[in-house]
Amino acid sequence: MAMKLESKDCVDAPASLVYPLVRDHLPDLVPYLTNIEKVEVLERQEEGPGKVFILNMWKAQMDIPSALQRILKPEFLSWRDYAHWQDECFHVDYRLEGTWLRELYTATGCNSFKPANDGKGTEITISCEVELHPDKVPGVPTFIVKALLPALETLIRRLLAPNLTALSAGVRGYLAAHPDFVKPLNG
Repeated sequence: MAMKLESKDCVDAPASLVYPLVRDHLPDLVPYLTNIEKVEVLERQEEGPGKVFILNMWKAQMDIPSALQRILKPEFLSWRDYAHWQDECFHVDYRLEGTWLRELYTATGCNSFKPANDGKGTEITISCEVELHPDKVPGVPTFIVKALLPALETLIRRLLAPNLTALSAGVRGYLAAHPDFVKPLNG
């Protein structure tokens, strides 16, 4: 079963500010992101001029529906974000991997941060494809997992979608609370 999560929104700040804010200060955006308890940078590597790899660990805070509590552990609410940032085009390609039952879903996507409004704003485009693999839940018969598939899909959508699609609101909230934040990419 596949899901596509998409969002497009504008922020009234230049891409040269928004892009490095999201790339380099994602943990600082946590108070402005829906359902996220913590983002921790686990690894950062310069892959070449204008190319950065960042591995983040995300931890969500939400209730697991009672129908799924028997097969999902609280660790299900955490995932690794393997992100390859490309400064030249203000773009990131990423892959998300659960910390528990890594095989349960695959998620890949890309985000772009395009200059808008004559360079005074940023259009943030988010696109993520999630593929569920219900046959990968160990110790639970496939027919039971398939019966719970709608609830599982809803949970994954509730887990990932708000934080993918609400990134623009998080950036706006952070910049409103920190009006002196000025760390442009090339400045």
